[in-house]
Amino acid sequence: MRIVTLLLVSAVLLLGCSSDSGEEIVKRYKSGERIFVKEDLRGANLKDAYLDGADFSGTDLKGVNLNGAYLSGANFNNADLSTADLKDAKLYSAHYNASTKFPPNFDPKKRGMIQSD
Repeated sequence: MRIVTLLLVSAVLLLGCSSDSGEEIVKRYKSGERIFVKEDLRGANLKDAYLDGADFSGTDLKGVNLNGAYLSGANFNNADLSTADLKDAKLYSAHYNASTKFPPNFDPKKRGMIQSD
């Protein structure tokens, strides 16, 4: 069991993200931070998180659970959301550009997002 735990911790460290990166982002947001530019948040759990106006420009959000998250006014220019769970995410007035990657069949305009370019 100890070897498996050690291997899992090592894998997380090598990937450059932590298993509690979602909790860390929420904590940082609550302390007043709004800029999360070019961060590696792959696989983070941000379900139902309140991140109004946060800047995720250039951020790797692949596999992130944003189900039910409040992201109104957030900036996703150049972000990779290609495998993110955006079900029930509140994205009204959130920004994206031509380089933003979304999951297949996701329509940002239908979700109230604003194209920046």
